[in-house]
Amino acid sequence: MESVWLEALSRLRHEVGDRNFATWIEPIRYARDERGLRLEVPNRFFQEWVTRHFLDGIRSTLSGLGVRGEVRITVVPSTTAAPAPLASAASNPRRDRPVASRGPKIGRLVAEYTFDGFVVGDANEVAYRAARAVAEAPGRRYNPLFLWGGVGLG
Repeated sequence: MESVWLEALSRLRHEVGDRNFATWIEPIRYARDERGLRLEVPNRFFQEWVTRHFLDGIRSTLSGLGVRGEVRITVVPSTTAAPAPLASAASNPRRDRPVASRGPKIGRLVAEYTFDGFVVGDANEVAYRAARAVAEAPGRRYNPLFLWGGVGLG
């Protein structure tokens, strides 16, 4: 069955494209049981997204490879350790010492989230200045402040 799943993955990569494949198809694990093929995903959101956008294509691909029986997606939370952080504490000296917050403390703000580590460039200078003005004088300027950006821009 593993060779059939590998062939299905190859075909699905071509069908959905590299980005969708890496994000949504490649993390899927398969298992065979008495009812057919069980595709295992890490969480409910993943399950709903794959079901809505890719399940018909997966079923069609598997059917074309001779797989018979039910194909369903189930949530099986990962038991592997969490991925290592991108930067270690040693490479980020700001984590080694407490960072004082700027201005008055409002609500439950996190002291280490300051403008000191913010990278300002041509594309975000206006947003930076507006956010800084709001932080320094809450409720006086840009009330409310609404920032919007495209998907994946942070």
